[in-house]
Amino acid sequence: MSEVTAQRSTGAHDNVAKSKAPAVERTISILNALSGEKRGASLTELAAHLSLPKSSVHGICAELERHQIIQKGEKGQITIGAGVMRWASGFLNDLDVTQEFYKLWESEPSLKKETVILSVLNGAHITYIACRNGQQSLGISFRIGMQIPACFTATGKAMLSTMPDELIRSRFEQEAWPAPLTSAGPTSIDQLLDEVQLCRLKGYSRERGEIRAGIMGIGAPVYSAQEEFAVAGMAVSLVDKDLTTEKIENMGNHIRSLANKLSQRLGGRF
Repeated sequence: MSEVTAQRSTGAHDNVAKSKAPAVERTISILNALSGEKRGASLTELAAHLSLPKSSVHGICAELERHQIIQKGEKGQITIGAGVMRWASGFLNDLDVTQEFYKLWESEPSLKKETVILSVLNGAHITYIACRNGQQSLGISFRIGMQIPACFTATGKAMLSTMPDELIRSRFEQEAWPAPLTSAGPTSIDQLLDEVQLCRLKGYSRERGEIRAGIMGIGAPVYSAQEEFAVAGMAVSLVDKDLTTEKIENMGNHIRSLANKLSQRLGGRF
């Protein structure tokens, strides 16, 4: 192993001892060490430089190899595997879609006064990755990094609508149904699937008072060139009291059009 890697690895054993999740800390230490090795390292070298038991390093590496996170050469040298590209691609996709979202927002005067948000799916939740707060007070502040159950959000429903029902079920049936944020919103997976189907038919989704009473969200999915399902959801949040059926439909078609433009910028279908 290189001198640089050896220096970087110093103290890895101490970090493991202090960690609340030693197995995770050991895994990260191994991947950090390998990331600086162009020619790779053997199990013995990794264990020695990280001051970790060889049996522990062997077990972790076997599991990482199974998931193609690392790979082993003919001479037993371990290097970073192609599996890490799934994570890298996910990060870069989020970065690209965020940048293009802001560019699109700047070039579109139609929604300058409205609150427009962009989110990605994270299991059964959505995470906000971009936001432009409008001039009208909604009584809620959307912040980058906020997580909300996807079943109660317009962006979540929009992204879920691009997936088959069985995949949606698998996301929610692993845990108890999320606690509602208000008195509105679906109370079961079957109710959610009904709303998702409506989104598929109309081309846009909506949530009415599910995040905050008196506020409506209208959203649409965003696609990239690399992924089969939506990589993000784009939505506008509006004060509910002034919305008629016609206004909702017009805004739904408009936000879908903007989401399509964003998809086009990312090379995705729509």
